[in-house]
Amino acid sequence: MLRAALLAAALASLRAARLAKRSAKAAAGAANNYDFMTWAASTRGGIGREAAEWFTTGFAAKVALARSDGEKWRVRNERKRLLQQHSAIIARRNWEIIQRNAWPRMGGVAPRAPPVE
Repeated sequence: MLRAALLAAALASLRAARLAKRSAKAAAGAANNYDFMTWAASTRGGIGREAAEWFTTGFAAKVALARSDGEKWRVRNERKRLLQQHSAIIARRNWEIIQRNAWPRMGGVAPRAPPVE
């Protein structure tokens, strides 16, 4: 019973710390005029719920502001191109991890070679 209570308190503390860190990063992003979002990349090239929502709502607003069918077409192609670029980045990172034994904590870069003796 005590272990469960301690575990629940620890999880609540971690959640609070994560939310505080996220809000601080979001405030710094707003001060520098850029968006902050958590980014979860899956092995299939997915980008995560928050990023997908950002793409969807942002580009929906751009399409709504477009005055002609040509502008709407250009906005849709811009969205598609941006999603393809991010998917390629994720796929490249996953290839490095799987094929070249890269380490995710190094940003997907392959680990350094062992020292030569």
